[in-house]
Amino acid sequence: MTTKSNEDTLSTLRRVPRPQGLKPERVQEWLQARPQWGLTRPGKSLRLLKAFPSSEVATHYSAYVTAFAESLSLPVAVSVSGGQVKVILHARCRASHLAPLTEGVLDFADQIG
Repeated sequence: MTTKSNEDTLSTLRRVPRPQGLKPERVQEWLQARPQWGLTRPGKSLRLLKAFPSSEVATHYSAYVTAFAESLSLPVAVSVSGGQVKVILHARCRASHLAPLTEGVLDFADQIG
């Protein structure tokens, strides 16, 4: 019967990988194909301004976006002013700082925008 030494055991332990941030070139490429979206907070947040025919419709859209983001555990800030909705998306925070945008954030933006 063989047993692993502590050194062997430690070398096989691994951390769960964190989502990696996207390169700025990838984000710029994504933005070029989606002119309705803009970049804020030096490359760490996406912004969408969307107009609706009434404040009621805008409120329903904002509720949809908020619930959808929550189901994916993605942070989102949504504000409604009349028939206009402002959506700010970013990756989860790390040590109270915004993390770089991830593929998951861009995928979510595609689905709501």
